[in-house]
Amino acid sequence: MDGLRTFALRGVRPRIRQIVSLALLLLVALVFIATGPRLDEVFGTLAGVDWRWATLAVGANAGSLLVRGFGWQVLLSGALGRREAGAHAAERAYLLGQLVNAVLPGRTGELTKIGVYSARLADPEKDWGVVAGAVAAHRLIDVVPLGVLILLLALSVGIPPAAETEVFTVFGVSIALLVVAVVLARRNDPVTPRGTLGRGIAAIRAGLSPLHSPRTTGRALAFQSAGWTIEVAGVWVAFQAFGIELSIAPAGLVVVATNAITLFPFWPSNIGAFQIAVATMLQGAGIPWAVGIGFGLGLQGVETLATAALGLPAAAMEGTRLGSLARIRNGPPPDAGPRTGE
Repeated sequence: MDGLRTFALRGVRPRIRQIVSLALLLLVALVFIATGPRLDEVFGTLAGVDWRWATLAVGANAGSLLVRGFGWQVLLSGALGRREAGAHAAERAYLLGQLVNAVLPGRTGELTKIGVYSARLADPEKDWGVVAGAVAAHRLIDVVPLGVLILLLALSVGIPPAAETEVFTVFGVSIALLVVAVVLARRNDPVTPRGTLGRGIAAIRAGLSPLHSPRTTGRALAFQSAGWTIEVAGVWVAFQAFGIELSIAPAGLVVVATNAITLFPFWPSNIGAFQIAVATMLQGAGIPWAVGIGFGLGLQGVETLATAALGLPAAAMEGTRLGSLARIRNGPPPDAGPRTGE
């Protein structure tokens, strides 16, 4: 399993990733320069926030995170069976991972979830791959509720032309990956896997196995769908906080755009690209570009506050210092003994 973990954690070579990140960051900067949003309108949008509505928006985002965490618990339980470490451990690992995703690039929070939760199992080395498979399954089933949302929006208000390519490309790739995951989950090999890589692949497939169970997948999808519905409502509440009078449909467009743009964050939270995605969607609804940029900054602040409000207590309960968040993703800490049966 060590070989699999080393392979998984290396990913793209750091230098290549840095070059790609700098290139994309430069592209975002050029877009800002070319569009030239008026700073007075941007800051005016932020200055006019209604903190009562903003507080409700933070609460809605926190609720969305909690509910989606329940979906991951369902998949973990289906993959690990009696070996699971308990619902509280799963929720803490999920919230801590989301916090890492908010402050570090490259979706390293997914690896944090694996490392934190695996450390609570009786055999972390054996089950690390199973937990990784469950994390992948949890990410992939999001394509179902988001796909339904995209379909409803396309049939009602339409997807803005400037965002069509990105949204439908991300959706198409996600569908393809989900199909591959379901096929892997259904496949049964009579031969016992050999070698580190073979055992690692078998463990990941075991983590994907809940996708083969309609009941387990249905329960997880119910939580995911509820979570995304709450998030759409949270964006609409944020509209009220920033004085933007729009219906629930543009809120759905914003959710689709922000999730597409943050699927591969090359720098922390993809700040800049996040705001451009929000402004692009809102421009189609008649909102000025500068106001959309300002709202994007405010919305990202709301989401970050919600993540911190849940992730920091989770880190405290795990006994994790903020400075070690980047290291947790490497797997279970050497001194973290198993704590099963929470």
